[in-house]
Amino acid sequence: MGDRWGTQWQGSAQGWVGATREDAVWRPVVSTTQELSRWVVDTYLGVVTAEVAIEAHGGDLHHLGSTLAEGRAVGHRGLIEEAVERGAHAVIGVSMNYTPLGDRLLITLTGTAVTLRDRT
Repeated sequence: MGDRWGTQWQGSAQGWVGATREDAVWRPVVSTTQELSRWVVDTYLGVVTAEVAIEAHGGDLHHLGSTLAEGRAVGHRGLIEEAVERGAHAVIGVSMNYTPLGDRLLITLTGTAVTLRDRT
């Protein structure tokens, strides 16, 4: 994924990322809010969703915690990838839900893919 969105993906802010203006790439904005302080929503591209099923391993809370974190990260990436495929700059109004399914847990992320423009 680093190649797709630039090498500074993991440790940078959302928006334009790069050492120089020439090599800058867009890192999609993901927000639980409907509005963003730096940008205005230009076009609504529709709802995007990602689902991840993880196994709940007995009573090992440490393992469950890391499994939940991994599941959320996979879901987050899936949400972004679906939005980017639609041409989105951001996903707003993101919510995350957990649904027990026997010995598994379904993590569902939902948001709205949008394009953005500067406030000016």
